[in-house]
Amino acid sequence: MPFYCYTHEPVYFTRDVKRERFEKLVRWWNDAHKLAMEYYPEATHFLDVGTYYLGQTRSLRQLVLRYERLQCPEIILAGNVLYRKNVGPLQIHGTYDTLGFPELVELFGVGLKWSKSESRLVQLNYVSQPFIYPVEYWRKHPFHVRTDIEKDEDIPIWYMDFCDESGAPIFVDLGIKFYRDETDSDVIVNLTKRIRTYAGQKIPVRRSKN
Repeated sequence: MPFYCYTHEPVYFTRDVKRERFEKLVRWWNDAHKLAMEYYPEATHFLDVGTYYLGQTRSLRQLVLRYERLQCPEIILAGNVLYRKNVGPLQIHGTYDTLGFPELVELFGVGLKWSKSESRLVQLNYVSQPFIYPVEYWRKHPFHVRTDIEKDEDIPIWYMDFCDESGAPIFVDLGIKFYRDETDSDVIVNLTKRIRTYAGQKIPVRRSKN
């Protein structure tokens, strides 16, 4: 499958500078798409992959094969992006990209490190990369940052607007997993708090009979 890697000058932002950071990233992603189409003008679909996931080739192959086997070329399909931490024989994991996958923010679990997950297709309203979608969607709706929102912290990630504007059926396969951890992310995940939330979801609350 044709591949084009676009690199840019290294610029670092703190996560509280959302608008400026998003505007830079949107410009880079749009530039990458434009250049990719110059190299491969007959391409019908994009597979957007950030640098962090380039080495996770098994999951990338699974995502492409899953898309092909569904035989629904009009859909948007994403993999499942998780944060993981190994604790002995167990692996604690939860949704990493809560901006791109807001509906999966409560997804959390504990399992054996070597356990496998079955394919599970879930329809959502929004997803983020790594994901596959028709080239035509991007041509009609290139990435952009909302200008009608004043507060910096309220600006949604550009993928949310892209998903809305495309009008496409949107899915994530929870069995196709991409990972982030402490080695490639400066995001601090409060595991204790998330474990408590997970336990609260699993343990029924006893109500007083009075």
